[in-house]
Amino acid sequence: MKNYALLLAILGMFSFVSCDEMTESEQDQQEEQTQEQVAQQQAESEDDVWTLNSEMMSGMGDESRTGTVIFMDDQKVRVKDDVVDITYTYEYHNEGAVIWLTNVEMEEDIIGFNITDESETSQTWENLSNDVKTVWTLTKE
Repeated sequence: MKNYALLLAILGMFSFVSCDEMTESEQDQQEEQTQEQVAQQQAESEDDVWTLNSEMMSGMGDESRTGTVIFMDDQKVRVKDDVVDITYTYEYHNEGAVIWLTNVEMEEDIIGFNITDESETSQTWENLSNDVKTVWTLTKE
């Protein structure tokens, strides 16, 4: 009987320690996720955020959308509106008159824009592909 009580005491201590370790592990995981979220929010606040007005014109009709373009420090740009949320790498060509966007998830998806107007607070990018003219107007407050 003494051995049985000792065994129960040992099992009780083991389960208490095990539960306590699991709780600490869960807390560590939550703290890590919170730190990652804070880091991501800080990174986004440090990035270069522009308002996007996108117009697509073709023989099939016209479409307009608004969203944001976020230039990130690692030569990437995130284009986000209520239809798309795509991250591209970008490269300037022809002394900054052209910008190529390459989709990071599908490298064969490349869009080239001519930068037709540019100031400190506004840029206009134009693309003509397959009889569809796309004009992106980026503005910054």
